Amino acid sequence: MYSAPELLQSHHHVSLFDCGEEVLNLWLKHNALKNQQSHASRTFVICKENVVVGFYALAAGSVTHQLVSSALKRNMPEPIPVIVLGRLAIDVKYQGQKLGAALLKDAVLRAKIVAEQVGVKALLVHALNDNVRQFYLNYGFQSSPIDDRLLMLKL
Repeated sequence: MYSAPELLQSHHHVSLFDCGEEVLNLWLKHNALKNQQSHASRTFVICKENVVVGFYALAAGSVTHQLVSSALKRNMPEPIPVIVLGRLAIDVKYQGQKLGAALLKDAVLRAKIVAEQVGVKALLVHALNDNVRQFYLNYGFQSSPIDDRLLMLKL
């Protein structure tokens, strides 16, 4: 059984995590906790016996009007405040079990809670490749009119 998504802590084991994308593996192992301690981002993990099997990271950000659809920029300041879903990954041993969808749902719920307290318009993600882009499109994200790998979900 997997833990509910929780904030990454030093007791979580990340050393064996492998999602198949080295850039994501290295970020989790070397940057996630440091970024969290410096308040640059927050990383949420799901675990099996304290071994991380999936994670995502959230951070504050902004996006210029030219990168968003008309619906998102209407009546918004320049730049538009957003929450950035910086990374989302599942260990290859656990892929295909809908854990990515579960983590995305958790990220969206957390973003909506923040949006009720702080002014943010959307959840923004930069898709690593076309397969990842399609994953986000399947969950209601919309591509930027300028960059099809920049996707947003209105909160």
